Amino acid sequence: MSANDFVHEFNNLLTAIISNLSIARMDSSPESDLDNTLLEAESAAHEAIELTKQFFLSNYTAVAGKPRKEVQFDEQNSFSGDRRVLIVDDDKRAGVAMCKMLEHLSFKVEYVGEGSAAIERYKQAKPPFDLVILDLVIPGKEATDTLKELRQYDPNVKAVVCSGYLHDPIMENFQDYGFEAAITKPYKITELNKVLNRVLLDSSQ
Repeated sequence: MSANDFVHEFNNLLTAIISNLSIARMDSSPESDLDNTLLEAESAAHEAIELTKQFFLSNYTAVAGKPRKEVQFDEQNSFSGDRRVLIVDDDKRAGVAMCKMLEHLSFKVEYVGEGSAAIERYKQAKPPFDLVILDLVIPGKEATDTLKELRQYDPNVKAVVCSGYLHDPIMENFQDYGFEAAITKPYKITELNKVLNRVLLDSSQ
């Protein structure tokens, strides 16, 4: 297993851990013993993220791409409630974790594990999905190929690419590949909410 593949798999695991910790903290009473315990666990998980990055950088020999585009988000805009999101991720733990996060934010969510299933489900959906979140590497059709086929069916499809890989050219230049945004695993529930609300705000204008 390459260093990049190791980081990708490890970040998938951290995604599930941090997602569930974030949800648990939102359900706990602020400043309670439980909240403090969950906060310590969440902090430890984020320390693991930094260790992963250090491991990757110490083993990374390829030429890094351009710095990822930074986007400013308006936390006041919220489009959850009646918005439908299709999640496509071959790692079930990471996919289910994202489903839990979005359901906690009142989005209506469906999950599939590969590209062909995503295309079929998107075509069948009534009402249509407002957004598709695609893991970068999925079985059958990869994220870019899946998006191309979805766009042939619906030129207005909105898609976000998600991955645990670091310094991937698609993640760093997501707009060049037709994506509205990129989310790097692992992520906090607040980060996920900001990205989705920004994309949905752009689509409503």
